[in-house]
Amino acid sequence: MYKSYVLFNHRFLGLNFLIHFFPLTNTAPDFKSWKGKIQLL
Repeated sequence: MYKSYVLFNHRFLGLNFLIHFFPLTNTAPDFKSWKGKIQLL
């Protein structure tokens, strides 16, 4: 249980990192590309 929580936290923090350091373009978000980014974390 604890390990899976840490893994989830790591992915969430990684997503926050992407949002802050690699901002999206001004166009509407492409959810397919977002899924790809999340899977890469």
